[in-house]
Amino acid sequence: MIAPLQKLKFVAILWYQGESDAGQPKTYGTRFRELIESWRILFKQPNLPFLYVQLPNCETEKEADWAGLREEQKEGLKISRTAMVVTIGDGEDDDLHPLNKKDVAHKLLDAYDNVELFPNGYCTEPLAKGAVQTQKNAIILLFDTFGKEFSIEKNKDFELFQGGYSYKLKNCRQVGEQIILEVPENLSLNADAKIRYNWSNAPQAFIWNEEGYPSSPFELKIEQNNNRRK
Repeated sequence: MIAPLQKLKFVAILWYQGESDAGQPKTYGTRFRELIESWRILFKQPNLPFLYVQLPNCETEKEADWAGLREEQKEGLKISRTAMVVTIGDGEDDDLHPLNKKDVAHKLLDAYDNVELFPNGYCTEPLAKGAVQTQKNAIILLFDTFGKEFSIEKNKDFELFQGGYSYKLKNCRQVGEQIILEVPENLSLNADAKIRYNWSNAPQAFIWNEEGYPSSPFELKIEQNNNRRK
């Protein structure tokens, strides 16, 4: 389909796709990286910026795993000179094709302006990169902020998922570029424990950067800090 374009030179690629893959998201990340790399080879532009849109909120396909697909889309950031635009809140829960194209375009422009400043992968919003258990009942969430401050709304819940069950974590506080979650004393963490944020097809964001852009949804395996206090 794109072979006839191989002699052209491009400033950047803009990519908005993924809805049709939400039924089986597990291999999407690998295939997505392969697509980016193959296009750069085809166009003979190894550093061609590739800017893409993470799926927005949408509730029309109840059986689809949009949360899982969004997580797979982050795999593109493992390739240099890529940028991801988060669009939670820009879609309509009852419409597969969001009407709000203008805000998405503005975010893509932001991504283009910053992809060279952050060549190892740029996101227009705060991007969670780790969850570490530092004490028996404390978990620290670590973020890449890409030079922008962020804040968290009050009285919001994170999700602890382990053993097939979900638990709400209601107590949290922000310290600089970290969020500290409090785990109830009567709850022990399993080896498979994960922290989730906005893990649904049509979530409501509550972490925002200084420009009013929402954080990307995430699911993070909780790592152990070997030096933590018992």
